[in-house]
Amino acid sequence: IMRRLVALAAALLLAGCAGSQKFGDHPEIAGKPTGAVRIARSMSAQGSAITAPIHVDRYRVGLLGPGGSISVIVPAGRRLISSTMGDVPFEIRPGATAYFEVSPPGLMWLREPDFEVQPINAERWRQLVGGDR
Repeated sequence: IMRRLVALAAALLLAGCAGSQKFGDHPEIAGKPTGAVRIARSMSAQGSAITAPIHVDRYRVGLLGPGGSISVIVPAGRRLISSTMGDVPFEIRPGATAYFEVSPPGLMWLREPDFEVQPINAERWRQLVGGDR
């Protein structure tokens, strides 16, 4: 039983370190002009066993581990993006791409770490993901 628990724990840790993934797109995109949102998290030992929940318009689009990235399609217009800290408003034009970075966890309280989301440019995105993934 102990071997199975160790194997399960290792599998969960590795899952948190996944690279580029496509998660669920925004639920309201049918028949509307859309844009892309790309979110990346730097590779950092700080909080490496903890995934950051990512929300667009308070709809959970995925979990992001260190060195990982998420790409989602969202309706064009004013949107909100967040993790465990406050919402960050942004505007997405049809066919455009918005880029964001999730900070490593700040304060590690007993219940939940603090992850912030901030806008970045395409060049910073490429640095974080190691190319155009």
